[in-house]
Amino acid sequence: ATFESEYVFCWLDWDGDNVLASGGIVDYGSVRQFGLYHREYRFDDADRWSTTIPEQRVKARYIAQCFAQIRAYLLEGRKRPLEEFARDPCLRIFDREFAATKARLLARKLGLRPETGAFLARARARELERFRRAFGYFERARSARGPRKVPDGLTWNAVFSTRDLLRELPARLLPDARALPTRQLFALSLSSYAARADRRATPARLRAMSRFQRSYLALLRAAAAHEGRPLEDLLREVARRSAVINRRDRITGDGVDYATDRLIRYRRRLSSGKLHRVIAAFVDHQDLNPPEPASDRTPAERPPAQDVRRVLDRLIAAVAEMRHGL
Repeated sequence: ATFESEYVFCWLDWDGDNVLASGGIVDYGSVRQFGLYHREYRFDDADRWSTTIPEQRVKARYIAQCFAQIRAYLLEGRKRPLEEFARDPCLRIFDREFAATKARLLARKLGLRPETGAFLARARARELERFRRAFGYFERARSARGPRKVPDGLTWNAVFSTRDLLRELPARLLPDARALPTRQLFALSLSSYAARADRRATPARLRAMSRFQRSYLALLRAAAAHEGRPLEDLLREVARRSAVINRRDRITGDGVDYATDRLIRYRRRLSSGKLHRVIAAFVDHQDLNPPEPASDRTPAERPPAQDVRRVLDRLIAAVAEMRHGL
């Protein structure tokens, strides 16, 4: 569920041995993070095609089914066919936890505190589901250009950047929480992969964007009421948190490749110590956990040397340009 929410591609038929039961990744290999929900991407492995991001859930569920088979074998002493466990109770637990995790992560993408997200999932499930459907329309939209070849496979580009939308929207709703013009919001959501046909503000798309904004504001009003504070106050916090969670310069698989290539070139100009500081600072910059209030922060570290800062800034700028890619 985390992989699907964060647009992490992992071919579980092939790379499953690289993934821990907790969802942690041991060996990245062809595992990569996408900038958008490129849900039709498939890796070409010469004699077979990989799964897509949404198909990963089916494979993960199948792993749970295998564990049910193992459990029965340990208890009964004989191996029953895997198909007999297609309705095992553990799969109902899997489905329930998958849906709950997706809901929790969606609330986090909004920039809400974990406890507020838990409240919405528990007490305002209808509003959260209404927003999920409106959000999903833009997350799943595919380019009118259709499927396209890429160096290592096949993809069908996403059209909208929901991360950009969730990052920019709360700040633009301030100071009075007044809804934005639908056309303006539609233009804000378009990604660099949107073709000319994708950029047309059709009546259907504008209606979908209107539903998105209404459900977004309704959810935030419910969150503000739960926390006992004005909506404008909540929007300021959401804007701050969402700017980190949905950061503009969030790294992708292509961004990793570029950054690695640049670092190999820069190693001749920087000492090993400075190169290490560039890498450490670059990794820290990708921390997606919103900072705690200023009073709880650790003292700021000494600013990096000018040459370290210059290399780091170039890497970050390049990653930002690739934020919508594979």
